[in-house]
Amino acid sequence: MELKEDIEHNKKLWTLISGTNFPLSSERMSFTLEKSKNHLFNGINHYKSPSAQSEAELKKHTDQSIFDLVVTLSKMMNLDAIQAWNLFHYYLSDEFRGSEEDLLKFMSNEKKKPQLLIDIWLFYRSERVFLLQCIKLIVSHWNDEDHPHHQHYAVLLDYFDKDDFKKSLISQLINVTNEIPPSKGQHGDFVSGNVTKRWVYSNLREQLELTQILAIYMKCYGLTCHDFLTLLKLFQNHSFGYDIANIAPLDDMHLETARMLSYTINILLLGAMNFDTILKNPEGYNHIFWEDEATLRQIDEIICQLRISEQYGPLFLGWMLVVYLNPNEVQNMRYQKLGEQALQLRVFSFMERMLTHTLFKEKTVFSTIAFSTIYQLISLLANTFEKDNLGNTSDVLSLVAVLLSHSKMADCFWEDGMEEGVGALYCLAKEMFPLQFGPLVKMAQGLVSSSSSSCSRVLADLKHLRLFAEPLGNSVATYLGVDEDTAIWALNQNRRPLKHCRILLLAGTKGYALKGPPPTIHWECNYSIWNVLYDTLKELLNQVSQGSTNVEPSTIDMGVVTLKFLKKILETEYVLDEDMDSTVELVFYLVDKFSQVPNGPVSVLACCMEIFATLILTYFDDVSMKLKKTGFLPHVKNVKLDHISYINGDSFDVGILGFQLAREECVTGRFDLLKAYLQFLENIVENSETDPTILFGGLTFVIREVFPCYLTWHYQNPLDSNFIGRKCLLIFHKILTADLASLETEKNLMNTVRKMCVYSLLNCDSGMTLLRIVATGDQFIQSLMEQQTSWIGGQGGEFINMVQLSLSVLNRVFMLKAAVQDKKQHSLIELEIYGPPSWNNGLKLVLVVAYYIYHRFNPTLPTLAVKLLKRFAKEFPVSLLACFGMEGDVVRDTFLRRLESKTEVVDLKVAILEFITACIEKQPGLTEVFVNIQHTSTFKRFRTEEEKKSGPQGGCLNFICSVLKSAEKDEQCLKGPLYDSSIDLIHALWIAQKETIITYLGNKEGFWNDLLLPLFLPPCSNSRSCALIFNILSLELFMKGVQISKNLEGLLQKFFGEDKTYFLDWSKFIITSLDKEIIKNKKASDVSNEITILTSWKNFITIMFNQSFSLSKQQIESTYEVIVSTFFALLDQMSDMKAIVLLSEFYLLILKVFKEKCFSSKSKAVEDLSNLLYRVSTAYEQLHPRAQDAVLATAMISLDFLSEEVVKDEASLEALMLAISNVISVESLSVLKDAADGKASKASHSATASVTLLHKLLKIVKDNKNWVGVLKSTKIDSQLLVSTSYCLQMQSNVKYVNSVFHLFCFLVDTPVGHSLVMQNIGSYLWLPLMACKENAQENKNQWNQIYNLGIKLCAWFLRVHQNTFVNSAFDFILFNHNHLMSSMGMLRFNQYEETLDTIYETLCLLNELAKFYHIHLTEKQTLKSLIKGLIVTLHASIIALQDPKGLKTTELVVYDSDAEVKHSSDRELSMEQIKTVHRLFEIKSICLHTLMRLTPSLEYLLTETGDDLSNWEPVVVLTSDKTFSNNLISVPSLTYGTLLSSASIYCDEISKQEKFLTKSSYDQTHYEVVCFGFELLVTFLLSQAAVIAAHLNFASGERSHLRQELAREILEHVYTAQKCVHEKSRSGGNLTPGKERTPVGPPKPFAARRLLSSGAEKTLPSTSSQDKSSSTFSTPKLRTHPESSGIHSSAGVSGTPGSADVCVDLPDLEFFSFMTHILKSFR
Repeated sequence: MELKEDIEHNKKLWTLISGTNFPLSSERMSFTLEKSKNHLFNGINHYKSPSAQSEAELKKHTDQSIFDLVVTLSKMMNLDAIQAWNLFHYYLSDEFRGSEEDLLKFMSNEKKKPQLLIDIWLFYRSERVFLLQCIKLIVSHWNDEDHPHHQHYAVLLDYFDKDDFKKSLISQLINVTNEIPPSKGQHGDFVSGNVTKRWVYSNLREQLELTQILAIYMKCYGLTCHDFLTLLKLFQNHSFGYDIANIAPLDDMHLETARMLSYTINILLLGAMNFDTILKNPEGYNHIFWEDEATLRQIDEIICQLRISEQYGPLFLGWMLVVYLNPNEVQNMRYQKLGEQALQLRVFSFMERMLTHTLFKEKTVFSTIAFSTIYQLISLLANTFEKDNLGNTSDVLSLVAVLLSHSKMADCFWEDGMEEGVGALYCLAKEMFPLQFGPLVKMAQGLVSSSSSSCSRVLADLKHLRLFAEPLGNSVATYLGVDEDTAIWALNQNRRPLKHCRILLLAGTKGYALKGPPPTIHWECNYSIWNVLYDTLKELLNQVSQGSTNVEPSTIDMGVVTLKFLKKILETEYVLDEDMDSTVELVFYLVDKFSQVPNGPVSVLACCMEIFATLILTYFDDVSMKLKKTGFLPHVKNVKLDHISYINGDSFDVGILGFQLAREECVTGRFDLLKAYLQFLENIVENSETDPTILFGGLTFVIREVFPCYLTWHYQNPLDSNFIGRKCLLIFHKILTADLASLETEKNLMNTVRKMCVYSLLNCDSGMTLLRIVATGDQFIQSLMEQQTSWIGGQGGEFINMVQLSLSVLNRVFMLKAAVQDKKQHSLIELEIYGPPSWNNGLKLVLVVAYYIYHRFNPTLPTLAVKLLKRFAKEFPVSLLACFGMEGDVVRDTFLRRLESKTEVVDLKVAILEFITACIEKQPGLTEVFVNIQHTSTFKRFRTEEEKKSGPQGGCLNFICSVLKSAEKDEQCLKGPLYDSSIDLIHALWIAQKETIITYLGNKEGFWNDLLLPLFLPPCSNSRSCALIFNILSLELFMKGVQISKNLEGLLQKFFGEDKTYFLDWSKFIITSLDKEIIKNKKASDVSNEITILTSWKNFITIMFNQSFSLSKQQIESTYEVIVSTFFALLDQMSDMKAIVLLSEFYLLILKVFKEKCFSSKSKAVEDLSNLLYRVSTAYEQLHPRAQDAVLATAMISLDFLSEEVVKDEASLEALMLAISNVISVESLSVLKDAADGKASKASHSATASVTLLHKLLKIVKDNKNWVGVLKSTKIDSQLLVSTSYCLQMQSNVKYVNSVFHLFCFLVDTPVGHSLVMQNIGSYLWLPLMACKENAQENKNQWNQIYNLGIKLCAWFLRVHQNTFVNSAFDFILFNHNHLMSSMGMLRFNQYEETLDTIYETLCLLNELAKFYHIHLTEKQTLKSLIKGLIVTLHASIIALQDPKGLKTTELVVYDSDAEVKHSSDRELSMEQIKTVHRLFEIKSICLHTLMRLTPSLEYLLTETGDDLSNWEPVVVLTSDKTFSNNLISVPSLTYGTLLSSASIYCDEISKQEKFLTKSSYDQTHYEVVCFGFELLVTFLLSQAAVIAAHLNFASGERSHLRQELAREILEHVYTAQKCVHEKSRSGGNLTPGKERTPVGPPKPFAARRLLSSGAEKTLPSTSSQDKSSSTFSTPKLRTHPESSGIHSSAGVSGTPGSADVCVDLPDLEFFSFMTHILKSFR
């Protein structure tokens, strides 16, 4: 089935030429009107009756089944077959919402086929209405200069012959009026009662439209007398629309349409009488009707023959004037008869009802014509006849009041003056006031409401009234005589005519009596209308005070008129004077009195409520305070409850208003009070942030009593239902869209109000009402719009507005759901929405919302609907595709046709793209449908073959690519919302990593060129889209790396090319634009796009330079300079922290990536670094933590490259020291405050970084002593001590403590270190350190490392400062004795790295303390206890080294389950075990070195006599008779046998190392440690042998023999070691052939020997005077390292302090020869 390519129908035509959805360009509008001019000229006559020729032509081009269907349609619609065929095409193209398969199902099913036919027939009737609306639009606005297309409309009308076009309109009206209703015999079996009713309504609507078009056209071009006669005969035939032939009595809808038709006919006929021309020239005008006497008589005969019915009243009155004013006509009684008939029919009352009808409510061209026509009629009547001859004066004046409410009529009123016309009637009303109270006040009300200028003029006039009217019969007046027809009276005493005001009629005041009826008297006096109004309200108040039953109806009516007048004045924002203010004040007293009596008049209360609603906008505090006292409004008694309690009605009182609603308004169906209250609530929402108590009660009332129920109420005026629903939704919408930033705190009462609104709409009956409004559907809205003549507003427009609000509110509710309940918990309305379309009892909401895209009357509605679908896609855990219940092709075609249309509003296209973007993340099914990568050959929508071929693979991606392509032709497209949305969608694809789609797009020809087009143009202001492009590039590079497409790679090379300036231009633009925006004093929220693009640019740069792309040095330097200058400017302003954070991180990134390439001059870079830290230090506390961290990291990286320049530039060095010290001062105080406040432990990165930065700087400038004075002047050391102490106590900021300890370790041998000793560093740290060791719960491993650092710190201070620090060191071991002992005993159980670290640091400390073993006698017992712990460690290390393959390290060895588990002796050592062996040898060396301080040196043994050895205490025993026990650990005896076995271990290790020694630093270090340990062991054994022999009670010969035996055993081990060394020297140190050894990666150099002193001291235990140390023979030759920075240990801590470190050469044969000589001498 093939369709026409050019599909355009009336609905689409109206959409185009009205500009409703899309403002057409001038060329497109001209083209559209030119193309449709014949169609518009013919109008309804375009549709022809069926003909055999047409059917024959159709049969030639269609198959039989289609032909039969179209012929059936032709018969049904009484339409030409070809036109029926075209109409069928239009229907399938734009209205049918299914697939071809669905169409075939309808056609093949006899039960469903009538539904399809009727739907097409209704579409045809709708098309006719749309065509008439197009014509009316053109004739209404062709001369309206405010309309954007009036020139095109004028050109079209100029093309038409005016008379021919008028004839065409009249012909259309005649044809429509004479159209025959459908019947089964002629139109088919589909005709039923409902179809007939729809036809009648449609026919009346077409008559109504054509009549209005004629009335509008007539206003410009007029009607001839013959035209008037033709129309009059036509209208007479159907009684002005009330009589349709062959149709049963009409229902309410038809009667209402007939009523509007009769009103329109009256306006048309009255307008044709041309009263305005007669008014302008009453004497010289020759009426066109008077020229054709024959036609005039025919018209006169027809009018005179009309029956007396109210719809003819205006015609009688108007024709009476035409006849009366005809100079060619002999005066007769005809005009009098017509006038009497009109007055008998109360024509003025009829015209008032006519003008107040909804037909004339909107400010349309036809409405203005109606008002001006009646205004001219009344003016002409007032000028022609005496006022007494106008019948019921009150009817005339009431009509005038309605006329004057129109702004243009008010302007005419002031232009015409008071002497004639309507002005004379206004003066009459003033003369009758206040006896006839209503007319003047209503007329004034109309003038007040028309415009502000009119309001000022009429109020000024009413303040000076000159006649006071009252009934005649006054006993205090004296008759003076008769002046013509008027009797003159005078007062004989002073008199107050009103009870409650100050009007005083003085004695002698003259009055003029009129006969009446009733007889009245008019006193000459000056008074203001406000006196009377005040008296009226005061009288009403007095009557109410006596009870509601005592209030007179007339008083109520006058009160209502007064209150409405007040309301209109207040709405114009007129400044209240004293008289008005006192009158307004009475309104509050009225409400207060009505609150105290039952069954008060609702009309008065409603008017009072309207006044409050107006006053509350200006005087919120005063009005709310007074209303709270009355108890009139719904209210809550407790404002401290939660939102659930309020929704449940806790503490809620409906007030008097609630009772009035239930007892009066719901019963009568008039809801004036409720409407006024809802308006009041709407007005107070925005002003309730300071005092939301009234809003609490109002919202509770709405969500409990009003909104859930209002759809079920009975209404006298159906428009009230829409008003109530719309106002409720407006209240919800204003609450939900309030400024969320000001409502974030839970204590804010408006936050509770918002939660009430959200929760009730999610989980209560209000939510279901909301869904019912949303689920109204576009078809109902279209039918509603077609029922009204004006599509500008009316009931349909208000209903559209209500549906729009419901969509927006529902969207907002889901957005704020998380504020009241868990998002994963389904609410009541969500369960309803989730329902699939197959649910018969469900609302099918998703489908209905999707169908709003077909809406054509308001472009905002489909846009909001698509935005709601986007929210569904984001929030709902169900498939929207399943909820649609449509084929994928249908869904895609529905949305993409709007997307690709050239006449759709941009906002809708943007919303569709945003919807697709939302689907990418959460709706894979819909994503596949929209993208359509897997395209099938079958397309299930009804389209032409060409259209099917033009929808290839790619779906929405093709449109997006076209948008990108359009930017190449017009760069302005880059700034459009459509371009932004397209980039958003592409970005979402890359974020979601949709590989298939990404590949498809990447391979699409020209995609990367179009996407990256903005990068090769001058940087534009559309920062957000460019930011997303950079993100897309970053993701593409991250995912594919070097595998990116050649095209993209080429584009990137071009972008970064040195010969181009693209990179530099963008870099400068992105960075400087941020600075420019901040300079404008904008906040971060206002420059979010600039911040976004800077973030994206930073990420892009990061990823780019991890790939193969690079920049030239000039590009790097330029970028760096821009960053520095902009960053300094931002720091100087300190106006936007977000910008500072981002730029600081970008600064760090550039420096980290490009390093010293950033610096054009290193001296300038040092200056920049100094300035940076200075600026930061002066405002450090104001900076965000991220900015602090970035700046400190930047400074540390800069120091790596600028160390030499920093040392040379002393001025910059001093500035750096001061700036860093200021930063540390702030950070230490912050850390101290947090620790003192007991806050939870948090890592202070910036505090740690600041200390580390100082440490780094001091390392660089250590040799320059100038820094010492600067550092001491800042007293940073004291602040660090105090803050660290508090952190240790609170176990917080472990990283900060770690950095401080490392800094202290560095400062040990500096003057600052001496200062720390003088400040008694131990008093700050030792006890907290112990408490930290004992009590730390979190980060226990880190705190253990801190404890080890504390031990190291104590040892280093003791080594450097010796006796000055010794007392503090002994305090440390006293406080930590138990922990130290426990640590040294742990080696027996495991050899974990943490255990070895702690033991090593403890042994180093003991090694230093052992120097004072014979001097510090007070702590000797403590030292002895620790020495026992050392012996335990030595013993455990010997045992562990005997089986190194069984060491318990942290490494977990996993064996193959099938393999045989090998014995430990058969396994190779693991990497961890190799490292542990080395550590154990180091620990043994330190233990032996420490024990050497407790035993005589070899020099002492060779020079002193043996008798002195008895003063030494032996450390080693010959046999293990007992084990010493300690309260903490068990201490084994250190026997000679144990040490000799250790010597064997050493010999084995030396032999192993001699055979397999490699040249790696690790092996060399290990070899040194082993050899040095062996030296210490042999020396210690020799010394202890002498001491043991001296202590035994042996004879001299026995002692000598013992020494010889011990020496022999030692000598054996020495020979073994010596042999290994001899072998090494013979082999040249090469590896054993055939035995390769896998080199072990060197650990951090531990070098125990370098940490030890130069040997055992020659010390006497008895006297301190002999504490002299000298080098022993056991120590090899020494050399000094040139490095001053120390050597790191494997524990990761700094090496020994001091100016130089000690290291030992590899052992040689000299030592072994000497030892052999010594041992032989022992024999």
